[in-house]
Amino acid sequence: MIARQVLLGLRYLFEQGIQHRDIKPANLLMTEGGVVKISDFGSSKDDPLSSTFVGTTRYMSPERLNGEEYGWAADLWAAGITFLEAAMGEHPYRVAFGDDSSFVAMIEYASQRETPQLSQAFSDHARSLVNLCLAKNPRDRPSPLALLRRSDSGDDEDLGCAHPFVALHAHVGPSAVAEWAFRNGGGHAGPRRRGGFADSPDARSLR
Repeated sequence: MIARQVLLGLRYLFEQGIQHRDIKPANLLMTEGGVVKISDFGSSKDDPLSSTFVGTTRYMSPERLNGEEYGWAADLWAAGITFLEAAMGEHPYRVAFGDDSSFVAMIEYASQRETPQLSQAFSDHARSLVNLCLAKNPRDRPSPLALLRRSDSGDDEDLGCAHPFVALHAHVGPSAVAEWAFRNGGGHAGPRRRGGFADSPDARSLR
């Protein structure tokens, strides 16, 4: 459900021709009711293409790190890294490659190394969704619209053309997300557990 809500937000930005350019866990807020919202538009651009270097390097796509022109597909890469981090409990580069977070290391991890993946403990559908978001070539990343699209039946609930992971979990409401967040450390005043949410009275950031 978190992934679907993020994709819905990215679809809206995609349709408006806006690039966020800094999608990461700290910029995804969850309300007490379990609604996920994209925040911090300080790096965003009302233009389908960019070449400027802004954002957080650990979540940048290969084309961004290599100084190439980029578009909405770079936001989808950042979302994929964020999904991996939520599943792993810490940044996937640290899990796969170690503690070196230098700029040179980021270029190597994103462009030259095999992209980290979800383990076999996750469903094939979940692994497929993340892998599509993290395709090295931006042209191979489907748009958020494609991942969420409905069939041509006219039934607003028919997700026959959506990605299987999205369709399978479309019925899961925000309240279930809020319950998950509470179980994983977001609903108490003590220290945040790995994979949980930062404490805030109104919204919690996914980190």
